[in-house]
Amino acid sequence: MSLWRSLDGLHGWIGTKSDWRRQVGGDLPALLPLLVPLEVPAGSILLDGEPRRRRVVIHADDDIVAIDDETDSCVAVAPPDVVVFQLKPARLGAQVSKLAGLTGGESAPRHGLGVWWIGDYVPFEGERLPVYMVLERTPDARCAAIAAISAAIHCPFIVALLHAGQSCGEVPRVARAHRAGLVSIELLFGSPGSDALPIPLQEQASAFLQEHIRPTERALQDSLRFPTPPGTSWEHLVIKFIDSETATATCRGTQRRIRYSDLGFEDGRSRKPDSQWKLLYGMAQEYGIATWSSDGAGRKRQKHAERLNEGLVMFFGIAGPAIAWDDELKGWRCSFRLEPEG
Repeated sequence: MSLWRSLDGLHGWIGTKSDWRRQVGGDLPALLPLLVPLEVPAGSILLDGEPRRRRVVIHADDDIVAIDDETDSCVAVAPPDVVVFQLKPARLGAQVSKLAGLTGGESAPRHGLGVWWIGDYVPFEGERLPVYMVLERTPDARCAAIAAISAAIHCPFIVALLHAGQSCGEVPRVARAHRAGLVSIELLFGSPGSDALPIPLQEQASAFLQEHIRPTERALQDSLRFPTPPGTSWEHLVIKFIDSETATATCRGTQRRIRYSDLGFEDGRSRKPDSQWKLLYGMAQEYGIATWSSDGAGRKRQKHAERLNEGLVMFFGIAGPAIAWDDELKGWRCSFRLEPEG
């Protein structure tokens, strides 16, 4: 059983470390940052390997015993053993907000019984979707919470459930009816100790976002551009081809796989790379240069180079020419590092 699914069985998300360890097993270290110690010690404790709880009696700070009332056996326990830890929804909400890249809801203010607003997802400037963490224990209660949120805000929103198993029964239908997208907190965190990677909110809710978000032309253009860090110059960029249609672009720690179509270098009829992309690929074979006579292109190469430069500048958003004429070379030279495959 996964860490997040195991929480379904712990009432109130409260217990000693032995209680938590029995519930979540080896996943406890991943959960510890979300647990808050309470001031009141435990009234009973479940010792490892025993079938029933023992009553805790505290004679002094360093004199604590656990008594089995059926057998009257008494065992000394250390003070940390009787500390009660609670998983606070507000702390969980703050961590979910951080992982999902939300804005404005780091403190996870309560919106209703079992419901917390944990921030807004901003797919692009000018568009915001509120995100609510719903921790209701039954499908009927989750459906009621989704309906209550919808009635209160009158706009599309996203609901973060503890794990994908909570999206059962009527929950998906009610979510669709109330313009709500469903995501899993379990998938946002990833699986502790496994190779499973976290799945971002935008990937989990991609179908919902496509249906309910209508980006402006400017936002659409921005989403197609490379996420170039501010203050970047061409000398920071490295483009290395993987094959004739794909390359990797790396710029000051940011890397992305790009294709000719991403830069608009696609032939509208064949859907294959156009002359600009072919020029870029040819220049890579010469590590970033192209002379007037390269590949026998003749005067057409000048127009292709100009268009290639315009496309690169628009895609990467870097000031200055990406490709410039070099009088000494008698040809064009890239202002960035360009490498062939291999």
